Amino acid sequence: MFEAIFESVRRKSPLVLSVTNYVTANDCANLLLACGASPVMTDEPEDAVELAAACGFTLACGTGEREIEGGIYCCDLLSIVMGRAPADGLWVTVMGNLNSIAVAVLTDSACILLAEGMALDEDARLRGEQQDVTVLKTPLPVYEAARAAAKALGLP
Repeated sequence: MFEAIFESVRRKSPLVLSVTNYVTANDCANLLLACGASPVMTDEPEDAVELAAACGFTLACGTGEREIEGGIYCCDLLSIVMGRAPADGLWVTVMGNLNSIAVAVLTDSACILLAEGMALDEDARLRGEQQDVTVLKTPLPVYEAARAAAKALGLP
């Protein structure tokens, strides 16, 4: 199973943006290279409001004032996100429910970006406002949304 997944990654060689600190940048880049991806590393944070303006994303809830310093993480399986999403990161997902807000709080995500035009449930919006979780929305697919964020960071 994993062999097919790694072969697919090697064949497609996706561009993966990692916003990380300079201490771990080399290790993260080497891991991505070993998997067959093409890493793009940066340590320049953007806050969610600037990111939304630069990419045409809309603010669904929250203030958008928290800086995005932990990278961009794309995943829809909440149990995986809980263990792997970096703190202070931008989490790109299609999950706009109450559980997503809880996971964002648990992982200390700076911002959720709802891709594919997915809606934020009203219960989730209310809890997001209470917990000061910023949620942005875009009609773009997950990968394209992550690429738009990378471009807003000034990366190729």
